[in-house]
Amino acid sequence: MQQEGQGASEAGGLGLAKIREGFYKIVIERYAEAINAGEEKTIPELKALVNPLDASVQALRQETVSKMDVGEYRFERDFLAYAERAFSAVQGLAKIHSEVSPSFWLAPREMLLLGAADAFDRCILLCSLLIAGGSPAAKIRVLELEGGARHPVVVFSHAERQYLLDATQESSALTHAGTLEEIFAQYTSGGRKVSKSAFEFNNEEYAEFD
Repeated sequence: MQQEGQGASEAGGLGLAKIREGFYKIVIERYAEAINAGEEKTIPELKALVNPLDASVQALRQETVSKMDVGEYRFERDFLAYAERAFSAVQGLAKIHSEVSPSFWLAPREMLLLGAADAFDRCILLCSLLIAGGSPAAKIRVLELEGGARHPVVVFSHAERQYLLDATQESSALTHAGTLEEIFAQYTSGGRKVSKSAFEFNNEEYAEFD
């Protein structure tokens, strides 16, 4: 009888969770327009999303460096290994494919708490981590793909070589390396090639491309 009661309790809990999920979805979709308006970012606000000094970013940076077991972290020697580990940490977040209409930004703390992030949030976290690791020129580059879809990636340079990181893909961190022209000529997302670059930014800069 106890097991039956426990089973009924668990089933009731699952049913309540499903009801709550459905309720929140209805509320969010009803106010989707207001949410979207509230989540629109100006250029200064967009730049502020990349924050290497964020407490969660700094904690993840420290955790990443400690796992490298290199003693004192030295940028020239250790950065690529650090970038690989940072990429793996972001790559390991579950993918968010929103089934509701509004889009919104997650802070690093929220991404790590949920263990999930969409493509743009992944780029924000990864770019913040790379800058925190000593690469201030790391940027989020928004690419326009064949068919007109836009997709964000992170680009950085090290030792006179440039890299593209896409934490939505299963590839290793340093797969896309060379000049950006060479990388963009070979890179695809969802089977679609790059048509052009739309814009790029980090915490200090913002630039649009013609």
